[in-house]
Amino acid sequence: MQNRIEWLDSARGIAILMVIYSHLVFRNQLLGAYFSPITLTTFFFVSGYLFDSSRSFLETVEQRFRTLMIPWFIYGLFIIFLSQIATFKQHDSLAVELMGMFTAIRGKHDALWFLACLFVSSVPFYVFIKNIPKNYLFIISLIFLIINRVLVTGPIPWYIHFVAPAMFYMTLGYLFKQYEYRFNFLNSSRILFVLIPLYILEVSLYYNFNGKSVSFQSTPYIVDGIVITITGLLLFISISKKLSFFKSLLVFIGSNSLLYFCLHGKILSLLEKLCHLANSHFINYSQSTFFMFALGILVAISTAL
Repeated sequence: MQNRIEWLDSARGIAILMVIYSHLVFRNQLLGAYFSPITLTTFFFVSGYLFDSSRSFLETVEQRFRTLMIPWFIYGLFIIFLSQIATFKQHDSLAVELMGMFTAIRGKHDALWFLACLFVSSVPFYVFIKNIPKNYLFIISLIFLIINRVLVTGPIPWYIHFVAPAMFYMTLGYLFKQYEYRFNFLNSSRILFVLIPLYILEVSLYYNFNGKSVSFQSTPYIVDGIVITITGLLLFISISKKLSFFKSLLVFIGSNSLLYFCLHGKILSLLEKLCHLANSHFINYSQSTFFMFALGILVAISTAL
């Protein structure tokens, strides 16, 4: 059994809180712009970091199917059937939601799309790292990413259009582990005085000029998006390695991130409903940006707890 790596679990713990926040109806768009470059890429990065290339191809497929696709199937059906019984939002018929789950087209009843995407990406990733020399992994994965961005213009069933960006960030995680000794500078607190203002500047300029966030799946300016995301990942790694505040809680959340990802939806919907009722009957916070920001953070943390 593989030993837990605390800073990886801390990183996943923070990232899943970001995922919960990003699903809020009343999230702050500017705060989301700082979360977006690193929220999902963190999970791809960690997956690449932990990827065991010593397994055979069939062992890898079996392990990934067991840990990703079986939870996707079980929790996916659970979420759909639960939505038919108790929901705080509008929903489609059971047949439509099941069809959306099994056709696996992004945005169409695919609440657990990330699990399926990670499985679909892991299979070619295994072939990739086993057949490409380590020194060429980064540049070739980058070429795949650019080609995918230029040629693919719309969603493809089973998230095939996400494979190239997913593999790119998995490659970053895989290479980081191979050359981790070269990144000892991330253990120094002084590096934060460089990475924090640099990341804030990069994200702010991108958001102000383009009016949208950087995302691993839909970034129109490839080079800009990659630079911002890598800066964010380096910052995220450095913070996760130094984190002591609520560390035990974040490690717990991170080590159980699959359950949090699969099951946070209903609790989040309930808390959002309560906030909506409070806004309608007791207080009016719709015009307060700061209040919305604070409320969003509180609801995300409460959902995780």
